Amino acid sequence: MLAIKWPENEVPDYKDELITAVNLFRVLFSYLSENEDYLKALADNKSFDVVSEDASFGVYEVINENEEIVFIKVEK
Repeated sequence: MLAIKWPENEVPDYKDELITAVNLFRVLFSYLSENEDYLKALADNKSFDVVSEDASFGVYEVINENEEIVFIKVEK
């Protein structure tokens, strides 16, 4: 759960950059500092989770860069 109170209730339009939480702070700092350099180093919009029940223990990719739900074990 997360809540951001944007200054003057003006929510920026970062729909292409902010798909998963992985880039949240880069987008937030870019907006607040009015410096788009932070957006030059965005990570892949993927989401990962540690699974310890109902599957082999490990880290799994759960959302891919196409915003699709997947379940792919990350190998070392």
